[in-house]
Amino acid sequence: MKKAIVLITSLLLTCTLFLTGCSVSEESIENQRKSTLNETYKTLADTFGDSGSKFSMVEEYIKSWSKTNDIEVTKMSDHYIVLTNKATKSGANSESVALQCSVNTSDMSSSNRPLAVGLASLLGPEEHGMIRLIVTETTESGFLGSSLINSKYLNVDHVIRLTNKDDEDITVAGAFASDVSLSRKLSYESPSYSNAYEITMTISDYNDSFDFSRKFPNPIDVVGSYLASCQSSGKLFQLASFKSKVTESYTPYSATAVVVIDNNNIDSMKSKYEKSLEKVKKKCDKLDVNFVYTMTEVSLPSKVISNNDKSDIISLMYTIDPGICYQDEESGEIISANDYVRINTSNKKFKLDVSARSKTKEAMKELLQSLSTTAGLCDIKSKASDIYMTWSSNKEMTDFFATALSIDINNDNNALRTLKTSDLNILTNKNKKIKAIQYSIPEDGESVAMLNCIHFISYLNGDYNPPTAQSNSSTDSSSDK
Repeated sequence: MKKAIVLITSLLLTCTLFLTGCSVSEESIENQRKSTLNETYKTLADTFGDSGSKFSMVEEYIKSWSKTNDIEVTKMSDHYIVLTNKATKSGANSESVALQCSVNTSDMSSSNRPLAVGLASLLGPEEHGMIRLIVTETTESGFLGSSLINSKYLNVDHVIRLTNKDDEDITVAGAFASDVSLSRKLSYESPSYSNAYEITMTISDYNDSFDFSRKFPNPIDVVGSYLASCQSSGKLFQLASFKSKVTESYTPYSATAVVVIDNNNIDSMKSKYEKSLEKVKKKCDKLDVNFVYTMTEVSLPSKVISNNDKSDIISLMYTIDPGICYQDEESGEIISANDYVRINTSNKKFKLDVSARSKTKEAMKELLQSLSTTAGLCDIKSKASDIYMTWSSNKEMTDFFATALSIDINNDNNALRTLKTSDLNILTNKNKKIKAIQYSIPEDGESVAMLNCIHFISYLNGDYNPPTAQSNSSTDSSSDK
């Protein structure tokens, strides 16, 4: 009888171990990932610290890390690196996930936390679909790595962009956007005056038009506002040309106008330039960015834009006043904004491109109507693209991370959108089918972020049931490393 009882007990124990084996294994895997995360974060902090570095040094570290952890380096270029953890046998049909983080080599310390989470999450749960980690270089000039990455590495279903804590814990959508072209044909005439000057404004750092925490001067706006000030005060001058230079990003880094000035107005226009220069200098000094803003005498052009066309162009730029268009009075939340992208007066045509964004479709429609009306008053044509989303998640992805972070998406719907530009704007433009979120990691929140990422990967493979928001709230407030 005792032998039978022992046998039954043994069978029950075996069954119990079998039934709980997955959870025991999963817990073990998660502990391993936490250990890897801690070691990786410490090494990154010790290696790169607060000082600047070269992206090649970051790549060498990642290459060494991938070798230690048996992860494939799919691509290593001068400005981005791609790592791939192939799908396990049971995850062959699961949706794929790419984790993405950017490295600002002039401020490596801000990149260490997202990079550590990305690397540890890349190892994934025990069973998973394809997991990819894309590490891109960000510079003062823009999103260099994301702009250069080949679209074949973005053949994935989901992207989780990892970044330091900024605004919301998660952002599940970019903005509604539209690209607006304001244009008209130009007529020309011979210059009436004999003194020509070139006004040029160039800024060194990348400017996200839609990040109003650090609103850099837009060179087109600086030069345009200077000309508008001169025109409104009755200064006599003619406009020969107005053009800009722009990178992949939305904002031009340089703008140049050539004007021909009446002899009696040279001193007063130089005086206005000095005031404009002082204003720009004060702003750039506060932002700690380099700029060049000059007014230099040049050779007299053979032709200038007709006075009527010139007046309408400058009036348009004075009226638009780029920046915040609508802001909620109670919360201070910015709902819509626009900014100049490029300007050109070559080939007998004036063209001003404006980028517009909004958190709601209704606000975008109002903004586009306002731009169209303003252009019409200046006898300038307005053509807007269809309203589109810069990037977005889907309901499944949104619900998962909102639940994981105990966020009430019904009350925070607008707050979960962003007007700001990020790598996601560039990456999702290369593959418009991607569903994406931005995950902001708070200090000491590395483990929670990593676990949420690998739980989502398990969820896509059918191996994880997300808890309810109520049962999860106490778990996610922890910040163990």
